[in-house]
Amino acid sequence: MRKLWTIRWFRVLLGVVLTAALLAPVVLPALQMQRQEPENPIRKENIQPVRRLSFGDGDGGTLAAAPLTQETGTGGSQSGQEQNPEQPPEEQTGENVPEQLPEQPRSDPEPQPGQESGEQPGERTDGQPDDAGDETQPDALDLGLVLTWYRYGGERYRSLCPSDTTVRQDVRTAQLPDGKLRYELELRGLDAVDSQITNVEISENNGAFAPADERGSIAMQVGPQGEDSYYTLRVQAVCTHVLEDGARQEQETEFCFVLVYSDELDLEAQLLWTLAGGGTASLRCQPGSRAACTVRNDELEENLLRYSFRLGGQSAEDAKLLSIAYSAANGQSGVLDANGGALTLQSGADGKNAYTISMLTEVTRGGRTRQLTFTFLLEWREEQDLRLNLVWMKNSTEAQSIVCEPGDRASAEIRRTELKLGEFSYQLQPDGRDAAQMTITSASLAAEGGTAQTLAVPDGSTVLRIPDGAASIKYTLTVQARYQKSDGSLKNLAFTYVLRYSGDVSLELRYTLLNGTQTAIRCANGQNKTAQTVYSDEVTDGVLAYTLALTGGDAASGVEISDVSCYQSGSGKTKALGSAESGQIELLVNADDSEGENTFTITAKSEAGEQYTFKINVPYKLRGDGTVKIETNLTDGQKVMNGTNITLTVTAWSEKEDGTLIAQMTASDVVVTLDGEVQRSYGSSGGRLQYTLVPENPAEGDENEHTLVITCEDTYGNKDVLTLTLLGERSRKGEPIGHATIYIDMTVLGLGVTAPLSYEVLSGESASYSVAKAVWGYDAGDPFGTAANTFGWPSSETAFTGSYDDNFYIARLGDGTNMAARSNALRGSWSSYGSDRESVLAAIDGVFGENSAYAALWRSIYLAGISLNGCHNTSVGEFDFTNGSGWLYTIGGGTYYPDTTLSNYELQDGDVLVLRYTLAYQRDVSSADQENAFCVSMLNGSMNISHKWQTVTGADGAEQTVCTSCGKLRACEHPQTEYRETEDGMMCYEFCLKCQKSVTEPEAHDWQIEQIKQNDEQHRKICSRCKKEVEEGHRFEFIEDTATCEQAGEKLSRCLDCGYEKHEPSEKLNHTPVIQHNEQEHWEECEICHAEIEGTRGEHRYEWDDGLRDWVCTCGYTHTELCNGTLEAIEALCTCSHETARCSLCGKTFERDAPGAFDYPHSYEIVLAECTCSLEVKRCVYCGDKTEQPGTYENYPHSYENGFCRFCGMPEPVAPGPDPDPDPNPDPGPEPDPGTEEGPEE
Repeated sequence: MRKLWTIRWFRVLLGVVLTAALLAPVVLPALQMQRQEPENPIRKENIQPVRRLSFGDGDGGTLAAAPLTQETGTGGSQSGQEQNPEQPPEEQTGENVPEQLPEQPRSDPEPQPGQESGEQPGERTDGQPDDAGDETQPDALDLGLVLTWYRYGGERYRSLCPSDTTVRQDVRTAQLPDGKLRYELELRGLDAVDSQITNVEISENNGAFAPADERGSIAMQVGPQGEDSYYTLRVQAVCTHVLEDGARQEQETEFCFVLVYSDELDLEAQLLWTLAGGGTASLRCQPGSRAACTVRNDELEENLLRYSFRLGGQSAEDAKLLSIAYSAANGQSGVLDANGGALTLQSGADGKNAYTISMLTEVTRGGRTRQLTFTFLLEWREEQDLRLNLVWMKNSTEAQSIVCEPGDRASAEIRRTELKLGEFSYQLQPDGRDAAQMTITSASLAAEGGTAQTLAVPDGSTVLRIPDGAASIKYTLTVQARYQKSDGSLKNLAFTYVLRYSGDVSLELRYTLLNGTQTAIRCANGQNKTAQTVYSDEVTDGVLAYTLALTGGDAASGVEISDVSCYQSGSGKTKALGSAESGQIELLVNADDSEGENTFTITAKSEAGEQYTFKINVPYKLRGDGTVKIETNLTDGQKVMNGTNITLTVTAWSEKEDGTLIAQMTASDVVVTLDGEVQRSYGSSGGRLQYTLVPENPAEGDENEHTLVITCEDTYGNKDVLTLTLLGERSRKGEPIGHATIYIDMTVLGLGVTAPLSYEVLSGESASYSVAKAVWGYDAGDPFGTAANTFGWPSSETAFTGSYDDNFYIARLGDGTNMAARSNALRGSWSSYGSDRESVLAAIDGVFGENSAYAALWRSIYLAGISLNGCHNTSVGEFDFTNGSGWLYTIGGGTYYPDTTLSNYELQDGDVLVLRYTLAYQRDVSSADQENAFCVSMLNGSMNISHKWQTVTGADGAEQTVCTSCGKLRACEHPQTEYRETEDGMMCYEFCLKCQKSVTEPEAHDWQIEQIKQNDEQHRKICSRCKKEVEEGHRFEFIEDTATCEQAGEKLSRCLDCGYEKHEPSEKLNHTPVIQHNEQEHWEECEICHAEIEGTRGEHRYEWDDGLRDWVCTCGYTHTELCNGTLEAIEALCTCSHETARCSLCGKTFERDAPGAFDYPHSYEIVLAECTCSLEVKRCVYCGDKTEQPGTYENYPHSYENGFCRFCGMPEPVAPGPDPDPDPNPDPGPEPDPGTEEGPEE
C-alpha cells in the first residue's frame, strides 16, 4: 500500500472514487426525481383513452354507435359520463371539443400461434418493461394510432394502440356479414399534427407482410377447421419535433394491431358503476377473459360501488345471466344481483384491496347451449382526494382550467392568439377533500429539446414562443408538491402538464343546402370535425358545392391551401380534389344504403414551410321512404306528478309500405328530451327502451306543462318525431295522486291469478313500499302509512333482499296456505324422472299429458338445461322448483318487465302492477314472439302454445321438424322428395329426403322413350319419376317400300315406341299379284305395274261356304260380291236334300246337297218292318225323315202275347183243330185293285 501511495495516478484515481462516493447520495436522488415523471396515460395495460385534448378535437357526435366510455384517472380508473353514441351532433363552434376513445376490449390477450409465451399482444414486445409502471421519458411521444373499423355493416368501432406497442383486437364472424373488415387508420394525440404514417403492411397467420393502405378492407376467413385466423396490421410513423432552437428532430415509432378473427359467439359483458359526480364508468370483458382497472375512493360515494351488468353483441339476445359472484383479497365474498345493486368496498391496512367478480352466463344458439365466464378485476385503493388545477388566462380575461391527478399527466393546446404577446399567466390551485394537506414546492417549464426554467409558485407568468418556421412547439410543465398523510409522514407528489403551443390557423368549410341553410364548419389545425348529416333531398343528385377558407390570426402570413382530398366510405377510396378553394363532389352513402362518411382532408402550407392539416367529415344519408312507428306508454295530455319518477318506455321501428320491417331501433337511434334536456336510456326489455323522467315543479303555482320529444331515426334515413305534452302537478310526498291495480299471477304453478286489488297511489312512494303495503300489510310510517286494501298474506311468509329504498327484490311470497305443495309443478331432481333425455320427456308427458301446456312448459325447462330443485311448502320464491324461478313485476299486465328494481319505480295513476312468478328466467312468461321465449306462454291465467318449429338433421341424415323449445316432433310434411328404385329395379317409389322415409307405395316405372341419334338398334327409356335409364331394341313397323317391279328403291320402317325411322335399300321387286274379277272370270294383276299375269285368267268356280252362307269362288270372292244376279231354283230338280239353281245374270248353275236342308217335298215309303195293326210308319228316301200315323190297319198283322194283341188288344183267335179234310184249293181272297195297290215310293 505504501508503494502504491507513492504512484501519482493511483492517488488521483482514489480521489475520484472517494469524491463520487460522497456525491452519490446527493446526485442520485435528484436524478431519480427527474426520471420518476408520471407514467404516460396512453400506455396502460388496459389501453385507456388519452386525457382531455390529447387526441385532438371530437367528432361532434358522429361516433356512430361506437361503444365509447369516457374515462380518466390513473391506474386505469374511470370517471366521467357514459356516452350515447348516436346523439345528434352539436353545432360546430370551432372550440376544442375533446374526443373520447373506447377502451381496449381485451386487457389480457392470449398469445397468437407462433408467438412466444413471453410476448403477448397488448404487452411491450421490444424487450422493455410494460409502460404501466414504467418510467416516462421526458420526450415521450403523446401519440396513438386509432383503428376505426365497422361492425354489423355500419356500426363504427375504435381500437387504440399507443406508440411502439402491440394490441390485440378480437373480431367475430357475426360482426362482418360479408367477411370484410373495413378500416381506417388515424394518428391522434398532441404530436399527431407533427406526425405522418410512412408505411402500412399486413400479414396473415404469421405469413409475409404485404403493403396495405391507411383506408381499406381486409378479406377475413377462419381456418379450414374453423380455427382462429390472425391478421397483423403493422404501421410505421415518423414524428417531426420542433425544438426550442427551431431545429427539427425526427422520431420513428411503430404500432401493431393483431386482429384475431374467430367464429366464436359475438358476446361481451359490461360492468357499469356510478361515480361520485353522477357519471358512469364501465369495463368490458370478452368470454373467458379478464378485464382489469383501478377504482379509487374519491371516485365513489361512501366507498359504495353501485353496479349493474349488461350483455352486448349479436349473441346477447340468446344469453342469460346464471350467477355473479365476487371475492376479495381480504376474504370478503358473496353474490351480486344480476339486476344491479351496491357493494361496499373495503381496504386493508395498506389502503388497497383486490376484487374478483365472476359472471357466469349461458348461451343457447343453433340448438347448442354453452356456459361462458367473464372475469372483472377491480383494484380498490383508498387514497388521498387530491388534484391540481392549472388555471391560465385566455385573452387575459377568461380563466381556463386543466385538472391533473397526482402522478398523472394532463394535456392541452394553447393557440398563439389566446395569449397576449405569448404571455402565459397561470395559477396552481390544489383541489379535493385533502387539498389543505398539500403544499406546492416547485414548478418548472421546458420546451421540447430545451432546458427547464423554474417557475414561480403557486402563481406567476412566463412567455411561450414558437420557433421561426414552425407551426407549434410542445412545452412540459412539471409541478412538485408535498402531501402530509394522516400519520404525519410526508409524501412527494408530481403533476405533469403537456402544453402544445400552436399558431392560430383554422379552416372553414362552407356550403349551402337546397332549403337555403348555410353551413360553416370550422376546424383547427390537426383537428377532426364532423358536420351535421346532409340528406339526399338537401342536395341535387347528391352533389355538394363547397368553398374553403383559412382563418385565424396567422392565416394572413402567407398560408395557402396546397391539397384537398376526400375519403368516401361508400367507395372505400380517396378522391383527389386538387388545391382550389372551391369545388364540388358527389357525396356517397355506404353500399348498404346506410349513412356514408365523406371526410375532407385539407393541407395548407406557409411561406416559411409550416404545414397545417384539417379533417372535416360530411356524413351523407338518403332520406328514407319508410314509415317510422313509435309506441310509448305515455299519452299526450297525460297528467304527471312533478318531482316523481315517471317511467317512459319507447318502442320504435321503421317499416316499408307493405309492413316489412326495415330496422328495429335501439337507444342509439332514439333521442328523448324532456323540456329540452336529453334523457338517457337505462336499459331495454323486450325491445322497449326504458327511461326515467323527473318533471320539475314550477317556479310558481302548482301546475305546469312539460314537453316530451321523442326523435327516432334509423341509419337508412327514416325519421319521425313524436311530441307529447305532459301536464305536471306539484306533488307533496305521501299525497294521493290516483289509484293503481295490483294482482299476483302464479299461472306457471297452476295457482291462477289473485283477484285484483285497488291501491291508492301516493306521490313519491316507491313501488317497493306499495307492494309491501298491499301484499303483507306493511306499515311504512310517515308519510306513506298503510294501505286501505291488502291481500292479507302473512309477512312471516315473505322475504326480500335490498331495502325498500334501494335494490328491493322479492325473494319469497306465501299466502299462509300450502300453496307450494298444491302447485302443479315438478320438484326434486331430474334424475328421479329418468336416466336420459327421452325417459325424462316421457315422464313429463305422463305427469301432465302429452299435448298439455304444462307438458310443453316443463319439457322446455328441462331442455333449456335448468336444474330442478325442491321447494318450500307454504310459500314460493327464488330457486323453488327450478334454478330459474323467482318473482318478476310488470306494468300493464303484459310481458314488459322493467329493467329496474321496484325501489326505483313509482306507481302512477291508472297503473296495473302485476307480481308474476317465473320458473325459467322469464322465458315462460313472455310472448312467444319474443327472443329466447319458450313455446308456451303462461300469463294472467291463460296458457298459449306456439311451437318454435325448426328442421334438424340427425346422424343418419334424416331431417325432422322439432320445436326448439319443448322438443316436440311434428309430422313430416315431406317438403323435399325424390323417387328411388326398388331393389329388383322393376318399380320405383317416392322418398322423403327430410324424414328419410318412403312416401308412396312402389309402382311400375313410368317410361318416357326417347331416340338415340343414329342408332338403328336401340332407343332409350327414362322413368319420368325416378329417372332410371334403360336401352332396349326397336320394334319396327313397315311403312313403305319405294322399290317397283321395274326398278330398285328404299324400304322405310318406323319404331312403334319411339318413332325412330329406319331406311334400308330394297332390290327390284317381282310382280305383286292381286286378284281382279268380273261376273264371269277372275285373273291376277300386278299391284305395282297393273299388268295381267299370264295364265291366271279363268272362270269362276264356286263352292258353297256354310260360314258365309254363300257360294265362294276359288279367287276368294263370293258370288254375291262378283255378280248382281239372283239365284233361281229349278224345282223339278230339287228335293228336300238337293237344290239346283241358276243365276239370272251370269247363267251359272249351282247344285248342292244337304240332307233335309231344303224346303222341297219329301219322298216317303212304308217301312213294313215297323208297321203294326195300330201304326203305319213311313221314311223319306232322301233325307231319312220318318213319320208315324196311328190307326187300325187290318192289313198289318197283330202281335199277340198272352192271348191278346199287344198293339190293339184284340184277343187272339182260337186256332181250330186240324181239318181232317183240308180244302186243297183254298180261296185266296179277292185280288187287290190294281189302281190302289201301294208300292214302294221313290
